[in-house]
Amino acid sequence: MADRFAIFAGFLSAVTGLSVWAVWANSPEWYWQLLVAVVALLASLCALVPRVKNWAEQAGLARELASQYGRLVGDLTDLTNLQVIDQVRAGRVVDDFQITKEKKDQLRGLRDRLVIKRDKAIREAKAATP
Repeated sequence: MADRFAIFAGFLSAVTGLSVWAVWANSPEWYWQLLVAVVALLASLCALVPRVKNWAEQAGLARELASQYGRLVGDLTDLTNLQVIDQVRAGRVVDDFQITKEKKDQLRGLRDRLVIKRDKAIREAKAATP
């Protein structure tokens, strides 16, 4: 989401930058000047939203957690391929998983997978009822 706002802000800034001089130099009408000013204001607001909402930092933490989850999936896969499961090693993997899940749960805006499934089921049930 932060990337979308940043791209949109950059696009608006580019359009504003390209048009501002032409509008001011060639148009005495106040409404064209106002339009350029409003677009410039929108560009700055689009750049501020991700910073205020802290989306960039949240995205960085989410990428880090995705890497940790990937490592844990590998560890769990390795455990399932063993003839005899090492209980100590399995316990460490489960503990690491719980710690990683707690970190994920602390991120704002990331909904739990079970909540997403429940909401989807509710929507589908409402759509199926006449």
